[in-house]
Amino acid sequence: MSENIKYPKTQLNIEGKVLLSTTIDSTGRVSEVKVIRGLHPLFDEEAKRLVLASGKWSPATYQGKPIKGSIAFFIHFRYK
Repeated sequence: MSENIKYPKTQLNIEGKVLLSTTIDSTGRVSEVKVIRGLHPLFDEEAKRLVLASGKWSPATYQGKPIKGSIAFFIHFRYK
């Protein structure tokens, strides 16, 4: 995902992280992306865009079978 980050254009020098949660269905599709702790509205939207555009993920498994699950993680924004 880090290759696809588009740093939001703003006059503010903002760095930090956005905490997101998402649901991964049994086929690996991402849905229900929510910002748990935001940084700035522009950065929050970019973090959500990244996750939705990330393609399929590996689903959780239970007794060897894929199941729907949720995950929470950070997206870090830093000046390069």
